[in-house]
Amino acid sequence: MRRPTSASTREVSALALLLPAQFGVVRLAFTLLGAAAVALLCAAWLRRRLGGYTGDALGATQQWTELAVYLASAATFAEVSGG
Repeated sequence: MRRPTSASTREVSALALLLPAQFGVVRLAFTLLGAAAVALLCAAWLRRRLGGYTGDALGATQQWTELAVYLASAATFAEVSGG
């Protein structure tokens, strides 16, 4: 038996399908590459500084990566809307 999908999951799935159409595949790819770069830089810094990473460090990396996605998306939106 299939479990019901919540409304928020359906909305996120729909948004994920609409993002390439709204912002363009190239802009979306640059946003994701920027997020990956932030995550890799954080991981390298944590390995060098702490000799590895902990749960707190992974949480901080997630927050920095999320911020990078928001900033890149805002910059893309400003460029698309002419702002």
